[in-house]
Amino acid sequence: MTALYLSNNLIIHKKNKTMKEKHSVKFLRQRKMMLVLPVLIFPFVTMGFWALGGGQVQAKNNLADNIKGLNLQLPDANLKDDKNADKH
Repeated sequence: MTALYLSNNLIIHKKNKTMKEKHSVKFLRQRKMMLVLPVLIFPFVTMGFWALGGGQVQAKNNLADNIKGLNLQLPDANLKDDKNADKH
């Protein structure tokens, strides 16, 4: 977007020639803080994650390591009694 900056308070855009006011100093300061805040918080969150033991792989069950390939044991069929299934 191309714009001409005439003073601290006004902007004139070349395309539509309208005048718009800039954001307040408080808003600009808050926007800059919100931009920098994740950079400041991320290292502390990461260190807390590591301090609480996050990211470590727990020991696997030995039975899971011995089983490899396809599971060829299928469960038994769960058949319903046809006595109650009447269609009248």
